[in-house]
Amino acid sequence: MKLEIKKIIKISSILLIFIVVFLYIYISITSFNKNDIQAKGLVLLSETSDIRSVLSEYHLKYGEYPKTSDDVSMNEKYLCNYLFTENKCNSGMIFKNYNNNFIYEKNTDGLDYSIKFSTSYDNNELGCVHDKKSKKKGCSFKINSSGMTVEK
Repeated sequence: MKLEIKKIIKISSILLIFIVVFLYIYISITSFNKNDIQAKGLVLLSETSDIRSVLSEYHLKYGEYPKTSDDVSMNEKYLCNYLFTENKCNSGMIFKNYNNNFIYEKNTDGLDYSIKFSTSYDNNELGCVHDKKSKKKGCSFKINSSGMTVEK
């Protein structure tokens, strides 16, 4: 009888330890994902700030924003005189290789600029939060000289 009680106690102890370890792992993974999403938002904000700074510097130097006839992806592109190219230029104003996909929208008049990017996840830092009932995730963003707009 005492032997059976000891076995039951050992099995219960092992099960309890297993449940505690499982809960610890589950909580760690979910909090890591939340922190990762927050970090992605902060990287996006940092990169958009960097792009806006380059465009402001360009505007100060040339008196207008870069003109393009088509929308231009900013990843691995360099800003030279009045266009974006894949070659380095002497102007010193360069869009570095960003982690995110930014699109510089058509700007044929040079009076303003527009940058677009999208996310596939919600993020408080970016002002992109859906309620749980909508089952939507991610937003589209558009930045110009007057600020950032969010489309959910």
